[in-house]
Amino acid sequence: MIRAAIFDLDGTIINTEESLVYAVNESLRQLGYPGTDREHVRSFIGHGGRRLIECAIKLYGNPNENDVDNAHRIYKKVFAEYCTYEIKAYEGVLETLYELKRHGLKLAVISNKSQQGVEACIHKVFGDDLFDIIRGERPGVPLKPDPAGLLGLIDELTLRPEECLYVGDGETDMQAGRRAGCITVGVTWGFRTREILEQNDPCYLIDYMQDQIPLAPFVYVIDGKNMTGKDAFYDEVYRQLTSGKESECGHNLDAFADVLSGGFGKHDIGEPFGIVWNGFRKGIDGLGEEFVMKAVRIMLNNSGEYDCILKIQE
Repeated sequence: MIRAAIFDLDGTIINTEESLVYAVNESLRQLGYPGTDREHVRSFIGHGGRRLIECAIKLYGNPNENDVDNAHRIYKKVFAEYCTYEIKAYEGVLETLYELKRHGLKLAVISNKSQQGVEACIHKVFGDDLFDIIRGERPGVPLKPDPAGLLGLIDELTLRPEECLYVGDGETDMQAGRRAGCITVGVTWGFRTREILEQNDPCYLIDYMQDQIPLAPFVYVIDGKNMTGKDAFYDEVYRQLTSGKESECGHNLDAFADVLSGGFGKHDIGEPFGIVWNGFRKGIDGLGEEFVMKAVRIMLNNSGEYDCILKIQE
């Protein structure tokens, strides 16, 4: 079962583009270089502050280690002052985080940004009570895509990797999450393209923050693109569907089992419950994961309109 949602910061839950572009260009100015455009800055984000400023000055030649060290010192000073400049949460983030928390999930952040920068950004946008753990760059802990920091955070949560969603916008996130054994969720609104995310094989790719909410109760029986643990899946759906009013359960399960068995002809609602349930169990094996999960979400959102389920098949 999913017990935690762990997030990258920049490009995932907070839009920090303006602060990063400003900090990079101010650092370049102090080093005597012209500034650079935001597209270059976006492409450099995700590997930590030192790599970010190193890539920026490499646009003007091949710096030696002393040049990079000096640039990084200046960048850290500039960024410490401007790390919260014009930052804001992406659309739907705050509502989704509260909804996941309402589901009982622990929430955490792990970023390649400095620990001070992560704390300042979280404090400004979300306050201090929403996340259980916040982790940035720290001495002795390798940056993503190395999974060590993520695994350490999961240990602090006293959970197992397979109990955690790891959500990010870049290749370093997907690689770290996969290596750690988490269920990876790529978001398309950040600093990387959909194509880059797809190349790094996320378990799920979402276009809206709210799309994470339905994953939480069900994704633990999913292994990437293939369903696993079907008995647990059936048991959970059965439990959810039979936990409401009896008449609603009968209608919902009747329509749901019919669609999943491929019949599309309405069962008699008076048909014995066991026959309908057996039809559901038999039919589910032949359908794709995406169809099944969307159908489950509709049913468990108490939207048991038969036409709504049929629309998914279209």
